[in-house]
Amino acid sequence: MDADLRGSRRLTLRHTVRRGRTLDALEARRTLRQLVWLWGYDVILNEVDEHSGETVAVHSETAGG
Repeated sequence: MDADLRGSRRLTLRHTVRRGRTLDALEARRTLRQLVWLWGYDVILNEVDEHSGETVAVHSETAGG
């Protein structure tokens, strides 16, 4: 987790993908909407493969929309 408190105040989260199981895109979006409501600023969720370290999916929601 990282929060840019001096700049955009964007919250960046990381989900570790194990055994190839990524998050359900619709559920991730719904969750991010709630986080944006709580945080008040943009939120990004990166899904990262546990073995390769590669980003396999990125989900984001903005405070303005």
